[in-house]
Amino acid sequence: MNMNKTIKPVMMTVVLSCLIWMYADQINSENLTETVTLQVASPTTSMNVELQEPVSGQFQVTFTGPREQLERLKRDMGSGRFKPVYSILPEEANGDLVVKDCVDVFNSLIRNHYNAVSVIETKPAQIKVFVDHMIMVKMPVQVYTGNTKTTPPVVIPDKVDVLISKTFNEEQLSDGDRMIVVNIENHLLNKPEDQAIDEEFPLPQVILGSPIITDPTRVRIKLGIQRQFNTRSIDIPRIQILGPVDLLSKYYVDIRDPQVSVSLKGPVELIKNLKPQDIKAYLELEPEDMFRPYTTYFGRQVRFVLPEGIRLDMEKMSRPPEVDFKLSEQPTTPSLLTPR
Repeated sequence: MNMNKTIKPVMMTVVLSCLIWMYADQINSENLTETVTLQVASPTTSMNVELQEPVSGQFQVTFTGPREQLERLKRDMGSGRFKPVYSILPEEANGDLVVKDCVDVFNSLIRNHYNAVSVIETKPAQIKVFVDHMIMVKMPVQVYTGNTKTTPPVVIPDKVDVLISKTFNEEQLSDGDRMIVVNIENHLLNKPEDQAIDEEFPLPQVILGSPIITDPTRVRIKLGIQRQFNTRSIDIPRIQILGPVDLLSKYYVDIRDPQVSVSLKGPVELIKNLKPQDIKAYLELEPEDMFRPYTTYFGRQVRFVLPEGIRLDMEKMSRPPEVDFKLSEQPTTPSLLTPR
């Protein structure tokens, strides 16, 4: 039997079948044009990527393929199941700008999901992606304690490795911002005085809104909480009188002991620097006081206007100080006019 005579018809049959299949596939293929939003991403922490052109990320994409797969593709885009995200590989990012042909980009994204569909045209035809490489730098760690007075914090380690955007580090970050700040203000609130703190705290993974990665991610902080408030008794040499104008113009106010002593509480430095003239003490009269007997002293609490951060120490005083007072009519000034 002649093998060549047998194989030749078989080969011709296979080739003819392929041609028929390809022709039939072209006959059954349709086109679909849709608005598609493309996102770009980086598969590694060593760089950040941002779509520069077009800024909107929107493309008019023309697909071709069997009607069944095109309809499924359209449904998946409408439901959000198909969200094209193109990853910029490190080997593509030799510089700061990567330019890609969008037909190639979209074909690479749909190939594994819609094997009979291909992209034949996109508008615009290219994408431009800005690549921001990440660099490793050393930064000191600072501790923010707010208004709580503490001993100088000890941080272990006091410097950490920081993976940060090269562009942000070189162009936007000032020398005064090149630090990692651990805010423990809320953690120290209501802690008893003289307490020692020796704890681990997480490091923030952002500087001025720019994401970073620190190594390590936590540090140990040791400090002591110092005395926050102090108390002090101060003598107020003068009490001001407040009251209705007609009462004060007609009556003289006699205060038995015009000097009062008051106990105050506040931050250590404020209390230390407090002076008597910083405190305003006053006796407030009421209209009904003019009907009291002139010979009798009456007691009334003294009111105070205190500097911000200072308050009355009610732990040492059972109640605010009082003074005794009485009213007496002021003598009428005789007229200087002589009647004719």
